[in-house]
Amino acid sequence: MIARHPMVDRAISLLLWPLNRWRIIAAALTCIGILHIATTLAVSNVVNSTAINRLKSDLPANQMAYLPAITPEQQPLPFMGADTLYAMCVFDSSKSPVQLTAYLPGAGWSLAVHSRSGVSLYTAAGQEELPITLNLKLIPSTSQFSGLTPEALGLTSRQVKQQIVESRSGIAIIRAPDRGNAYRRKTEIDIEKSNCYPIDR
Repeated sequence: MIARHPMVDRAISLLLWPLNRWRIIAAALTCIGILHIATTLAVSNVVNSTAINRLKSDLPANQMAYLPAITPEQQPLPFMGADTLYAMCVFDSSKSPVQLTAYLPGAGWSLAVHSRSGVSLYTAAGQEELPITLNLKLIPSTSQFSGLTPEALGLTSRQVKQQIVESRSGIAIIRAPDRGNAYRRKTEIDIEKSNCYPIDR
């Protein structure tokens, strides 16, 4: 067996050193990538902070809350527009149905009802020069028989049409355009015409 000169061994190790270094770097980048993907996938299971969970402690249940104007320092939820006024109702219909009345006097106004998990259940938008009053009954299930409607009995109903929305719990959000200080009081009066309260079965 022919012995190699120590200088040859040193030259070979110097030539192979960058290759060994790139293997270490590649292994480190692979580990970082795996860790990043695992963290991203695990976040949805770790974070349970839904909009309702954030608002539950600040807003009364089954009651409309009229929020003050949004500022950078005062935002109940992220990404709320400073050019919009809000009214919110965190509802729970498990013990009693909840009546939701929403007044949308014009364009730019909207109502959105979301389930506890954030699924959109009902949406409506105001129309230009056409005030709308929406009457929703929020119930956990439509499986219970609540009697025949006047129309089913061949009678004319004198009541405003009511729509049924199925959800055990969730949040209703009314948005109104904030047109500035000159119109602020008028907008607040209009938004306060919306309400939310539990009703007897």
